[in-house]
Parts: sequence; C-alpha cells; structure tokens
Amino acid sequence: MLGRARWACRELATSVRDYPYVRCLRGHVTQAHPSLGVAGTPNWLKVCAVGQWVYEHAACGSAALLLDHDHLSTAGLFRALLADEGVVWCGGAARALQLLAAAFGFWAYALDLGARGLDSHTVTLIRIRHGTTHRLVVQDACFNQTYVDQDREPLDVFQLIDLLHVRNHEKVRLVQGSGEKPFLIALGDTWTEISGTAPELGLATGTQKHHFPATLDYFPETRRHARP
Repeated sequence: MLGRARWACRELATSVRDYPYVRCLRGHVTQAHPSLGVAGTPNWLKVCAVGQWVYEHAACGSAALLLDHDHLSTAGLFRALLADEGVVWCGGAARALQLLAAAFGFWAYALDLGARGLDSHTVTLIRIRHGTTHRLVVQDACFNQTYVDQDREPLDVFQLIDLLHVRNHEKVRLVQGSGEKPFLIALGDTWTEISGTAPELGLATGTQKHHFPATLDYFPETRRHARP
C-alpha cells in the first residue's frame, strides 16, 4: 500500500427518481453476466462480475472529458458513461463500481490511497459473505484487478494489509482480469500510450474512441512510479 490510506464511505447519491433507471441498469448488467441473476452464485463471483462490467464500460481518457463523478447520482453517472459523454480515472471508476455494487445489494466503499509527494490511487471495497465469514474485498475497476491468497480465496483488505506490512508478499496473489477498456481522447489531445493506433470510432464532438487492455504494465508512467 502506498503511504497513508484515507477511508471514504461516500454517500450513495441515489433517489427514488433514479430507481427505474437503476433497475434497468441491473438488468443490462445481468444480461451480460447471467450468474448475477442466479440465487446460488457466491458473493465473490458476483462482485467480480460487477467489477468486470464496470471496467469494460467506464471509459478512461482525456482530462478535458472528466466527469464530476462525486456529484452525480447512479443514473447520472452511468447515463453519461454509456453515452460516451465523458470519462473517469481511478477515482471515478471506484465510484462507479461502488454505486453499481450497491445497486446489487452490497455494502461498498471507496478507498483513496496515497501520501504527499507520491502518486495516489483509488479502489473499491465491497463487503461480501464468503463461507461463514464476512470479508471486505478489494476490487480495482480501473485496472480490472483484485487480490486472493495462495489458495485463491478472496483476501479481506485488513488481512491483505497485514501480509504486506510484514512483507509476506508471496502470500498475496494479484488477479488480473481480461477484456478491454474504452478510452475517449479529446480533439487535439495526444496520449503517447496510444499514439499510432487508429480509433475505432470518431464521435460527433471530435472525440476519438479506442479500446485496449488497461493494465499497470501497459502504462510507462505507472511502471516508472511503481514501488516494490
């Protein structure tokens, strides 16, 4: 973990007026991941499916296109994302997953990580029932990652921190999901990571849309700042 952690149990900005849209959104996500509609599906598999869907639909991209995610309701945020009206970075991806997990009945939180002078990152913590225990698991909808132990069992965030604190890194397994993330690049903006690649779609606003795997290994800046 980088530096100090700041816990943020953000208020879920939903309203009765949002409910019809949120119900339709749940149906749309369940259509893509039918296991979400099966009563016997373990919580762990459900939150992984929700995280996968957010990764594949919450676009990253130009700073000029950033959405004010903390002041949008569930309906407002996902309407904008699905209509290619804006992008989110790690904080917005964590917020989107927090809201969608809540829509599926899970307690979810955003966890901001960082310290002065260092890079920061935001992930989502989701409370699940696993066997006879409750665990607060880490889901990263920006890079499509989560963490398990040596037996491939989901790690509670406090157990994860304890293992890293005593440098038992070998007991932590990073699970990297698959799939591609949408990227929206504003007119006139240049991203070195995708220079030379043709956009799959040019929007009416001049924004270009790309899809490619968003992993920590893909971005040179992330690799440069990574710490052991």
